[in-house]
Amino acid sequence: MKDNIMPLGLVPAGKKVIVEDLMGGHTFRRKINEIGITHGKIIKVIKNDSEGAMIIALGEGRIALGRGMSHKILVKEVS
Repeated sequence: MKDNIMPLGLVPAGKKVIVEDLMGGHTFRRKINEIGITHGKIIKVIKNDSEGAMIIALGEGRIALGRGMSHKILVKEVS
């Protein structure tokens, strides 16, 4: 992918990434923005395995994201 941008759903646990883009419609973008996931935010992946929701850390909070949502959030690994 261009500039190492990938869906959040492919990021392994323990990695930190920065939000580059959102690939959904207006409703999806509004919902994601309301929970604090916006362009430029740093996210740490806490849990990402084949079972259940993905868990991310956003600041001091934890958020569970479904697989569909996690694949619509494009991120780049923080160096």
